[in-house]
Amino acid sequence: MNPADATEILKNLAGFSGVQIVQAAVEMTKGMLGDKLPGRFVPGVAILWAVIWNVVLAFVLGNDWRVAPAVGFVIGLTAAGLYQYGKTQELTVPK
Repeated sequence: MNPADATEILKNLAGFSGVQIVQAAVEMTKGMLGDKLPGRFVPGVAILWAVIWNVVLAFVLGNDWRVAPAVGFVIGLTAAGLYQYGKTQELTVPK
């Protein structure tokens, strides 16, 4: 594989590492707003943070910024889904 191709692949995948960053940003937002942020708006906040993250990352890495909002939307949905999944699951420890 050509090193330039590998670099391009890594640049395109860099946005997907932002799921944890988006989850942390959502938790920070929830902490700052407290009860003013109803639970039904959390997925929207996750999508907003993900789009912002990916657009900034696209400019820093020199990627096509027009694709970044779409990738951010997918990452925001992923972060919101992981949040909802974690909220509904109980921690079970095998005996």
